[in-house]
Amino acid sequence: MKKLISILLAAIIAVTAVAFTSVAEDNIYVDADFSSDASASVHFYPGACTANDGILVGYKDAMAFQSVGAWASYDTTFDIAFAEDEVAGEDAQRSFSFVYINPNMKHNGTLDDDYSMSVFYDIDKGEISLVGNNFVGNVPGAELISGPVPFEIKDEEVYSFGVSITENEIRVFANGELLIDFVDTENKYFIGYSYEEVEPSILLWWNTNNCTMYHDVKIAAPATLYPFPKPIMYGDANGDEGVNLKDAALMLQHIAKWEGLTVDLTAADVNGDEKVNLSDVSRILQFIAKWEGVVLGPAE
Repeated sequence: MKKLISILLAAIIAVTAVAFTSVAEDNIYVDADFSSDASASVHFYPGACTANDGILVGYKDAMAFQSVGAWASYDTTFDIAFAEDEVAGEDAQRSFSFVYINPNMKHNGTLDDDYSMSVFYDIDKGEISLVGNNFVGNVPGAELISGPVPFEIKDEEVYSFGVSITENEIRVFANGELLIDFVDTENKYFIGYSYEEVEPSILLWWNTNNCTMYHDVKIAAPATLYPFPKPIMYGDANGDEGVNLKDAALMLQHIAKWEGLTVDLTAADVNGDEKVNLSDVSRILQFIAKWEGVVLGPAE
């Protein structure tokens, strides 16, 4: 196991070196310290896990790992690796879950108790899904909310997983890629709402029949670790947050193959034909001149 942890630690350092751009410290609620059991216990109830050398290790019996603090909405990221626990047996179903314990349905009178919404990592099937009404998704009574999305999880490899809880939305990330974006358009679940009279919920990680190794667990203000994409301003080829003759001039220079230009080619493609040419420049000029009915961007 010591050899495995050494290999994983080296891989983790490589993964986390490129994981995120900087985030203001006051937006970080928790930055885990797993150098010892005592330091890990400052922000987490590690349960049967043990902390050493920056890694929190747990076996089959270490099912629950949870935060001390509680928040109504947040971003969290965690690097994790899995290995087979021989005690569990070869036929044991293996999975992992991140659980958002939602108190708001109870508060709004649609349920009698808190409702668990789990990002369910089915290691056996190689799938990730969002499920409700249980910590795991492969049991009777669990509600499939979104997914499943194919995602193979291999033993002894490090994955950077993330979850963002904002009002009416749960986003799920793996290695920086958005895999699930569930938007509750019907406001059925009251996701991420903060009420003065409602205690926010802890964060819970749930392990089923694995050896788990956590590293670099962060909890932050919502949409800070995983900010929402900035909307495209079509026509703003130079990125100055406006559409004017400077953009048209820059696009003409680009078409003429001038060197050393910085052009936002997505924003410059105002007619949606996946090219930047004189047709796009013409449309921008019409837009600037306020021609009636001229819009920038691909047709819906």
